[in-house]
Amino acid sequence: MYWQKDTQKNTTTALIKLVREAPMMDLNVYLLKFTAITDKLVASGAISSLDRIGRLLDGLSTEL
Repeated sequence: MYWQKDTQKNTTTALIKLVREAPMMDLNVYLLKFTAITDKLVASGAISSLDRIGRLLDGLSTEL
């Protein structure tokens, strides 16, 4: 009944938001969330494996 108001999980929008918020997050939390989202996106063909790696690096700090 309220499906229109539900937020979608594991979307490219969720991935972009996660990468943007990554510097303020614990690394382990970031990696767990990143893996959960990108596993679904790669499986559905929404992003490639190469794009997945690039986005992972975008979220990491320069010190790492």
